[in-house]
Amino acid sequence: MSYTCPTSKCSFSKVKLSELEAERFEKKCPKCRNLFIEENRHRSNPSFEHQVKIDASRVVGRKQEIAQLQKTIESTETGIIWIGGHGGIGKSFLFAKVFSLVKKLEKSAAITTALYRFRAENREYCNRQSFLRYLSNEIDEFDIQVPNFMENQSGPLEPKSKLIVFVDGIDEIHSRDEKFVGEVLLANSLRGVLWVCCGKQFQDIEKSMKDAVTPFPDGLPPMKNDEISDLIRLGIKEALPDKIDSSRIEEFIQSATAKASGSPLYAKHLIEDLKSGKKSLKEFTQAQLPEGIENYHRDLMCRVGSSDVEVMVAHILSSLAIAYEPLAYREILVFLKDRDLIDGNNATGLLDKGLKELASILDQAPDPEGEVGYQFFHPSLKEHLLHSTNFKSSIQLARSAMGKLALGHAQPTELQNYLIRCGIRHLIESNYIEEAKHLLLDLDHLIRMYRQGIEWPEIVGYWERLGGEKEASAYLPMIKPIDAGSSNEEVWEKLDFVCLLVEKAGWHKLSLSISKAALNKIISLFPTQYSRISLVWLSLAKKSKIFGDTNCFNEYQAMSRWSELRGEGKFVNNVDPDAFEKEVGISYSQALGIEEGLKAGNSS
Repeated sequence: MSYTCPTSKCSFSKVKLSELEAERFEKKCPKCRNLFIEENRHRSNPSFEHQVKIDASRVVGRKQEIAQLQKTIESTETGIIWIGGHGGIGKSFLFAKVFSLVKKLEKSAAITTALYRFRAENREYCNRQSFLRYLSNEIDEFDIQVPNFMENQSGPLEPKSKLIVFVDGIDEIHSRDEKFVGEVLLANSLRGVLWVCCGKQFQDIEKSMKDAVTPFPDGLPPMKNDEISDLIRLGIKEALPDKIDSSRIEEFIQSATAKASGSPLYAKHLIEDLKSGKKSLKEFTQAQLPEGIENYHRDLMCRVGSSDVEVMVAHILSSLAIAYEPLAYREILVFLKDRDLIDGNNATGLLDKGLKELASILDQAPDPEGEVGYQFFHPSLKEHLLHSTNFKSSIQLARSAMGKLALGHAQPTELQNYLIRCGIRHLIESNYIEEAKHLLLDLDHLIRMYRQGIEWPEIVGYWERLGGEKEASAYLPMIKPIDAGSSNEEVWEKLDFVCLLVEKAGWHKLSLSISKAALNKIISLFPTQYSRISLVWLSLAKKSKIFGDTNCFNEYQAMSRWSELRGEGKFVNNVDPDAFEKEVGISYSQALGIEEGLKAGNSS
């Protein structure tokens, strides 16, 4: 999307600013301070309402936990409520149920609710920008007075009603943005806002949540035996309706309940096996049922045999396990072909059969390019596979193969966009550290990543793993070789994104140096009337203020004003020194000296 100033007389009404530029200036015009208006909204806003309703309707039991979480929400005015728990314990379903119940109280209890779900495989929505856009839209829709969360303000909040935001999948966003909890949720723990969050109990997440209210200190507990029995009973009724009255069914349910150990995911696997016909009630004696969810996962994976189709199943599983987003059919096919793991003459036939065999444990979801992609229907299956000793070798080989493709040598066309989005993660995972740095320092590749939906927090996260500010300082010499071979917009996009990246990372000294180098490059390539030059001067002024440099702050603000006037055709030629100083705030000779000093400082 692009942004412009709504004031027709303002010079920025004729400039289309990127989302990055608008965010830097808090989505307000730097000249007249009016809120920017949005144009060309090409990014869709997620909608979770339909799936949440479905999940809420499927909740069986959990009455005690539902009541406990509701009571905690009612008694907590602000801050964070944290619900942790291991994979497959039913956190998302509980969340959906409680959200639906709380939402019904909006009018009577003077509250406003919103829910957001993070899923690591859904890159478009699994990032803080999408979350903040969604939240801003939800808040605007309900017409409550809150600060614009896109501005990341921390001022007092005085909404007309209490705002309760349910955030599902904290562990999923953490895998891409480790600072999300601190920089987004904790930074906006304001009066009148209550964050209700759930996710897996990872150590660093638990550390971030140390001051949160925890209705379940040891994590969401297992379901009670009678609840698991009801869940299995309902599933059998759906899968085998003609068998529901059989006494053998009740015997089977009691045996399965004992083995499930309170895991709803265990019940899900069991029912799917019955539905698919891979298992029958005759086969399921108490001795044959896996003990607990981990053993059930092991049982699922151990079904892979040695026939062509069974070998194909193993290759599909390892490919999906190492992928960071859903893989489309053509992507799986070409990855296996590239590794010489599939015969070209019967490739699609074998892949079709393999995917059919895995139907009970796979899910279909759109990939970032809008194609139907394949992924595990529950993240715990993927986790089990990645740590399974039975698949250790095939996982390592798949990782190595994808890492080598990420190096950029002879990449199949079908995988190029995926590798732009996920290649850096594969390089780091395969210990290609220097290659990962080199690729991140390639400004053309960096912009391709951004255009494919990779937001700055994820890239900053990569640099933190690769050496932080010291290694990222190599961006500085990368700015000088940029020339006007590309369009003005493309050159600006590169410079703007690098400036924003180091600024958001909190590398203040590097940010100031890169902004100066970028401004010098812009001045050397573009005419002095180029409207965006004033934005860079203004950004430099803000950064100088951080260092307490009042002189530079005042000078750069004046230079921003001059650039703005140049864009209007003023003080370009035959400059009147007195009129200049009156309008700009510094002398004309001083302004020329600042500009020349900038060029000299970046010429070495």
